[in-house]
Amino acid sequence: MILLLGRCGLERLAEPLRALGHEVQVAAWTQTELVGLLQPELVYVDLFDWDSVIPLVSAVLAGEEPQVELEPLQAVVAALRGAPVVYRGLRPPPGGAFGLLASRPQRALEAALGSLRGVVAQERVLDVAALWARWGFATDQVAHGLGHGESHEGAAAEAGWLHALWVAKTRGPVKCLVVDLDETLIHGELVDEAFAKRNPAYLPRGEEPQGTVLEGFWRLKRGLHEALRVARSRGIVLAVATRNDPQVLAARWRKRPPLADGDPGLYAETYAGLDPEAQARSFAAHPQVLERLALGPEDFVIHEAGFGPKSAACRRIAERLGVSLDALAFLDDSPFEREEVRSGAPEVHVLEGSPREVRERLLTGAPFQVWEESAGAGVREASYRSRAAVLDASEAPAQEPEAALERFLAGLELVVGVRAALPEDLPRARELLARTHQLDLTGRRPALEGDLESLRAAGTRLYLGWCRDRIADHGLVALGVFHGARLEAWVCSCRVLPHRVAGTLLGEMLRREPGAGLERVETGRNAATLGLIEASARPAPWVQVEH
Repeated sequence: MILLLGRCGLERLAEPLRALGHEVQVAAWTQTELVGLLQPELVYVDLFDWDSVIPLVSAVLAGEEPQVELEPLQAVVAALRGAPVVYRGLRPPPGGAFGLLASRPQRALEAALGSLRGVVAQERVLDVAALWARWGFATDQVAHGLGHGESHEGAAAEAGWLHALWVAKTRGPVKCLVVDLDETLIHGELVDEAFAKRNPAYLPRGEEPQGTVLEGFWRLKRGLHEALRVARSRGIVLAVATRNDPQVLAARWRKRPPLADGDPGLYAETYAGLDPEAQARSFAAHPQVLERLALGPEDFVIHEAGFGPKSAACRRIAERLGVSLDALAFLDDSPFEREEVRSGAPEVHVLEGSPREVRERLLTGAPFQVWEESAGAGVREASYRSRAAVLDASEAPAQEPEAALERFLAGLELVVGVRAALPEDLPRARELLARTHQLDLTGRRPALEGDLESLRAAGTRLYLGWCRDRIADHGLVALGVFHGARLEAWVCSCRVLPHRVAGTLLGEMLRREPGAGLERVETGRNAATLGLIEASARPAPWVQVEH
């Protein structure tokens, strides 16, 4: 269920949300008690209705000082704290026709609107005005005068973004985005003789630069690279699947060194009016800008290069990462490749549409949203790299493969530990419950709504397990939820499945809850937990436990 708390501005969202399959309730913005009664999965609140905004505009038009009443708004925010809430952003009004007020009243209006924005500054806010602008829906202030910016045409877009946030809240984002190289991430093909000229951000081994640093920036597919970096910041790892020889890929797909060349190239006129020192400072800054934006081989956890089906490449990537196929998304400019993946790996999310539509989906689409950030997002990529290294070791030829793997694990210097949850751990705890399937002991998904104190008062104890090795700090990778005298739920990130630390982490949690009842419940996806309870009896010999 989605609960809409507001006035007429939210009524029009109910129909498109219902069309997306949601049960929807609409009530006044002050009816916060409904959150406890209805237990909605998402609450959307509009605090900035007519009564909040229009009195400010009418005051400045009358030459009066606008009086901002914040207490009722702050009371609603306080009452909803801990609930799954999204606030509808302020739609800035004009001050009279086109906002052409004199400077003093304009400043007064902007200050008053800033006070309103401050009420939800620390909350999750949907920037509705920016969403409408992105889709080309204008708010006609000439026709509507003092109206505070409503776009009836934008209802479907607003409902779609709410749906994406609901998916992020209830299911979580995809775990890996598989990206094609030729004509997708780069212009043309990697093997083209003119590759470096068309893509000056890259410099194949043994070649001289064929464009300036500035040309490298402007010729880059900047919108796509930026959107992919946003996905990485949300904890989605990147992999590349390309129809190129692996050796050619390694030799030619190389970012140019972040060195200033002092040459504006085609853009010389832009800097013609600057004095030499200012020019030099600008040119010195350009390489780092390009370095921070352009994606290179080091930004992709796995490189699948070869000439087989892309669906098979997706399956290998999923296996290397230890995730299911439905945790993968696939981006390729070729309709043939997209259709082949749909046929050969139908579980994979295949991105369709124009470059603009692809960018829109990466930034706001349902499979790529995160509900709340956690410390786990920052370490996930290094953790997957560590997992791949363990798999490489386990697949290397050896006369005694099990003994060789245990020697490798011992050399990884694995250290684990368990501690009671802290208030700041709750986002990561919810993320682990939502995203984990293979190392899920019970299949149960207890709701962890509210704060840690309220959970403890209800008899729920949470423990988090962490892991690190000499390659990566994996962060918080395991969660145990104890309620009463039993282990209600236990999950561990698949990233550390090959490291064989799950049994040790489970054992350490059980030692903190002696006598707790536990069981393994078959889910159809958790075969990796077979034997886990037995393995928890003693720490693995290649693991050091830190108390």
